[in-house]
Amino acid sequence: MRDYYSLSERERLEIVLKSEIERQSIRHKATLAKLRLLAALI
Repeated sequence: MRDYYSLSERERLEIVLKSEIERQSIRHKATLAKLRLLAALI
């Protein structure tokens, strides 16, 4: 991967957005898993 600071502002934003979306998605899946666990216990 190219050096972060040599990227254009737009490319930098896209990278940040992609990683943020992935993080949200992972957190969302974890939350769903917890809810399923709780539902299974009830």
